[in-house]
Amino acid sequence: MDLMKTDGRINVSVVVPVYHPVPDLFDACLSSIDQQMKDMNGVECIIVCDGEIDSNLQKIIDSHSSVSYKQYVIVHSGVSSARNKGIQESRGDWILFVDADDILPDQSVKYLFEYAVENHCEIVQGKYEKRMQQGSEFVCYSSRSNIYYGNSLAEYRRDILMPDKGVSPVWGKIFYKKTIIENNISFEEGISLGEDTLFVFDVALKAERIGYIDQSVYTYVRNTRSAVSTFRQTYVSEIEKSMITMGERTDNAYRSAYQEYVLFHLLLVQQHYIFNQKSGWDKAKRKDSYKRIVSLPIFCEALKNKYINNFSLPKRIALYALKYRVYRVSALISYIRSNQIH
Repeated sequence: MDLMKTDGRINVSVVVPVYHPVPDLFDACLSSIDQQMKDMNGVECIIVCDGEIDSNLQKIIDSHSSVSYKQYVIVHSGVSSARNKGIQESRGDWILFVDADDILPDQSVKYLFEYAVENHCEIVQGKYEKRMQQGSEFVCYSSRSNIYYGNSLAEYRRDILMPDKGVSPVWGKIFYKKTIIENNISFEEGISLGEDTLFVFDVALKAERIGYIDQSVYTYVRNTRSAVSTFRQTYVSEIEKSMITMGERTDNAYRSAYQEYVLFHLLLVQQHYIFNQKSGWDKAKRKDSYKRIVSLPIFCEALKNKYINNFSLPKRIALYALKYRVYRVSALISYIRSNQIH
């Protein structure tokens, strides 16, 4: 089968949800998708605007416009709704999701598509690059290309619930559309945090073969305006809702991984909510929030379990400080981590 020739059909749909991206990054994102269309035939790009966009962003879209680009505008409903619209409008046999401020390295789509077809996989992911203010690093799930099937699928599914493994993001992967459609899988539109992990887990539960390639297929560009970089009063309730929803997905085979998933998100809450300096809280308010959050049933239950010891040493120290309510240690850890991020 010559994968570089098509009979006019669409092989891969690249779905890009758009909501107030940084213009220069958005332009770079679309330019990288243009290159994918040169690398192989049968690639389309579906841009879904989550609400009306300004004229500058529209000019960027127009500058990349071709028959392979389709643009849709939905009422502002969140990234899950935008991605679901992209799935609905896609014509490809395979779907790949890209955030509007990220980049696809050259031939990413080709590498993922070829591996998926040649090895009969329903999901294929590759390694990816994280670009942050302090530098870049590559995240690799495995040291070599691999196929997960049979008993090894359970390991991959568990690793989706362990964010440090680098498996949970929806980007950096290609998905077989038939698996999504036949199993009525979609992004949870009532979930605003962790929605991508829920989607990946749902598809992985139905997949019989999942592939990993030792190629860099995605560049994640940290945006200081992203959901995890700003302060929102609703952050804890959004995390809690996401955790409960994921808990409903996991049976006993994945319960330990789920508890680690909850603990990881508790660390996010500590960093991005409790000790977020943009909150404007005084010390008393911050202490009250600290006590209230670590006492929430979903976090309290996870802290009781032995799974803290599965984390790296820095995270273990942070989690034990939360478990025993050692406020000053938690505050110091968050201060150090904030300086590392910024």
